[in-house]
Amino acid sequence: MPLQNTEKIDFTITNKGDEAEGLSLEVLDGNEVIYSEQQTGKYFDKGEHAWQWDGYSNQGILDTTKLKSKSLLVRLIALCGDMMIKVDYPLHNSPEE
Repeated sequence: MPLQNTEKIDFTITNKGDEAEGLSLEVLDGNEVIYSEQQTGKYFDKGEHAWQWDGYSNQGILDTTKLKSKSLLVRLIALCGDMMIKVDYPLHNSPEE
């Protein structure tokens, strides 16, 4: 049986504005979407919300070369009325030997 990664990266999502009607979270390496998740209500309310990512892609692959990429970022896309708000958060990660 293959080993499963149990480590996760913790994020805090802060909604300072109106309640969102839709939210998607993406992890990208440059322009390539590695992981994406559609939220149906958990993070919509105003306030702080915890989110974790285990490093796996949408295909269930843990590619450590992608995790070390200098162009890795988390993108949040929130829908609020007729507005779409997109925020990119570069991950300032560094590989450890």
